[in-house]
Amino acid sequence: NLNQAMIDSIKKRVPETGIEVALYAMEPKTGKVLAVIGGKDYLKSAYNRATDSIRQPGSSIKPFLYLTALENGFTQATTFLSEETTFYINNKPYAPKNFQSIYPNTHISMVYAIATSDNIYAMKTHLFLGPNELVKTLKRFGFSGDIEPLPSLALGTSEVSLEELTTGYNTLANLGHYLEPCYITKITNFDNKILYEKKFNDGKEIANSSTVYLLNQAMTSIFDNAMTYNIRPTGGRIASMLHHKFAGKSGTTDTDNWMLGFNPDITIGVWTGYDDNRDITELTDLQFGKYLWADCIEGYLKNKDTKWYPRPNDVIQVDLNPMSGFYPSFTDYYKGLDFKINNIPWYIQLLYRRS
Repeated sequence: NLNQAMIDSIKKRVPETGIEVALYAMEPKTGKVLAVIGGKDYLKSAYNRATDSIRQPGSSIKPFLYLTALENGFTQATTFLSEETTFYINNKPYAPKNFQSIYPNTHISMVYAIATSDNIYAMKTHLFLGPNELVKTLKRFGFSGDIEPLPSLALGTSEVSLEELTTGYNTLANLGHYLEPCYITKITNFDNKILYEKKFNDGKEIANSSTVYLLNQAMTSIFDNAMTYNIRPTGGRIASMLHHKFAGKSGTTDTDNWMLGFNPDITIGVWTGYDDNRDITELTDLQFGKYLWADCIEGYLKNKDTKWYPRPNDVIQVDLNPMSGFYPSFTDYYKGLDFKINNIPWYIQLLYRRS
């Protein structure tokens, strides 16, 4: 039972510091809302933080940026130089920082940028595409509110609810088919006569399924500790708790922590923070959201036979160094990166001449 797994995990994981928590779970293929928890104690506060609280998503917004990039000709292996950078926008300096000001100081691939949540790569991608492109994608994915085409939009400064963000991720989990959250599937009277029954459909296709597949594959890397080069991937600390394959992304601001992820069977979003918007400074408050997410998603899938997405016909996989996006040397770690057949880097085309 998912609800029970969530309640058990909250009891086990949430510190006694007054920090709050919200969880939201959906079924990708139907849009069914499987569970919503709006706070850690309903008797103390009936406020539903999952649906009514609007907060900054931080880096958890980045999958929509990278989907936009993939739609515009980027690949998983596209590189940018990630180093301390000041951008000049309308002649004004803007200097976003990486987490703890740690930089690889080399060219990194999109897959590595997603795994380590590299802000410089995200900003270069965002400015390269033009900030309006991300606005269009967020609107297409059903994000409401006044979304400004600012440079900082790529780092998650436009506020969202957990419901909105999880629904966006659920569309990725459903390979680009949008379904509205469904809370009520059936209403019957006392005689079990059906008064209302939800008719499920495949949803509205708002993104190409092969493109979403590339993104979802890239998002599995946040749990790949073998990709630790200068900093550990953001999901590395919970990787050992996961027995299934997941795509995921975390987000951290001064006041909010987010963890969202999915496989074809379930999407779960977790938010943690203080109601009064104060900074999260205690170490005990910083990481438990990821553990909550891992407990709940594995609790739901326990003893379930799950399969990952089948590789689309127009996608090939090539073993590459996931950090550089290039062929590995003898000592490098390598893994399969995925490319659309009609958009593969020149150095792979040399080997993959299609007959």
